[in-house]
Amino acid sequence: MPNPAFIVEGQMEQRIIARACPGTPVRRIGCNGDDVSIDRICDFIETQIRALGNRNYPIFVLFDREKREQSSDDIKSSVINILNSRGLADQDIRVFVANRKTEDWYLHDIKGICDYYSIAEPQQKVNGKKGLEILLSSIGGYHETTIGVELFFVVSKKKIGEACPIFLALTEAAVEIGCPHFLEQGLL
Repeated sequence: MPNPAFIVEGQMEQRIIARACPGTPVRRIGCNGDDVSIDRICDFIETQIRALGNRNYPIFVLFDREKREQSSDDIKSSVINILNSRGLADQDIRVFVANRKTEDWYLHDIKGICDYYSIAEPQQKVNGKKGLEILLSSIGGYHETTIGVELFFVVSKKKIGEACPIFLALTEAAVEIGCPHFLEQGLL
């Protein structure tokens, strides 16, 4: 029987997982950004994995690619290789790297967002946090730790999964471990 844990980038992701998978440990990486090296991020991930004391499996690691040149798949491979080289090869670690920002996932269901907030669909494509800020300006704008969390439970996971293979893989993994929100959604 799995006993999962999550290591995520920020407060928004931490709040999402705490709500979607209640009772599951959720730790924050503690760093990320365009200029943070993958080695440095792995320092923080390793610390969190070791703090879990080999009691949780699988361990899901989720963070954004930001503006890094490497692809999400290359970053994922680097993280796994670095963690394995540091003596964590015996852990079931599953890494998910959002292509740019987690918010970009939401924007694959613009219609769902606009319907939920009763706002007009934009005439032009919107991207990232700034795009959400513009899209949601009539309701007071976008706030990561409130609206960002709410949006996760509003958007169609199926639509996002069709557009984003990484999100689909995360969804499948969450269903596999019995994460209540994903099971209720009938996503697969």
